[in-house]
Amino acid sequence: MADPFDEIAKTVKVDLSGVAMALFGDANPNSKQEPKVSFKELSLTGNMALDEMRARKISWKTVDDHKLKSKIDIGGDASYVTLEP
Repeated sequence: MADPFDEIAKTVKVDLSGVAMALFGDANPNSKQEPKVSFKELSLTGNMALDEMRARKISWKTVDDHKLKSKIDIGGDASYVTLEP
């Protein structure tokens, strides 16, 4: 996995459903059943849904807020995640 100091670092989109299916297949090689996989984004501590955490989060206003750029892709399908270097 690349980091910001690697010259060839690129943004990568990961299919979480594919990863979960591969893990299930490796852990259960003789299983004939199709696993049911779902994803729910939680806060870092895992005690609150991410949407609820964002709604409750305090937005501190400062003089240079216009300079901030979020690298987090909020919304969309939770079965894919975008990783940036």
